[in-house]
Amino acid sequence: RYDFEYKKNIIMLELDKLSDMDRKIISLYFGFIDGKIYGQSEISKMIGLSQGYVSKKISRVLKQIRNRIVLLESEEKKDNKTTKHAQIIQIILWALI
Repeated sequence: RYDFEYKKNIIMLELDKLSDMDRKIISLYFGFIDGKIYGQSEISKMIGLSQGYVSKKISRVLKQIRNRIVLLESEEKKDNKTTKHAQIIQIILWALI
């Protein structure tokens, strides 16, 4: 099992591909900024957006990351290779959700 810092580093690699707002929302939600995990209503107050908007953003971003994993896995199968990065991200995401 991977420790918190390792999980954080893998997810942060994926977060670098997101917009600043999406990255901030996800980072607050999973406690990557200050170690505190914030709820959707807390995040909405912090950034000045509705809780519903924050909820949709979180769902959309997690879906994007899952889709990246599926794409990596399909490319692996074509090349008959194993991408550890894709496997690690998949394990982490399913554990977090």
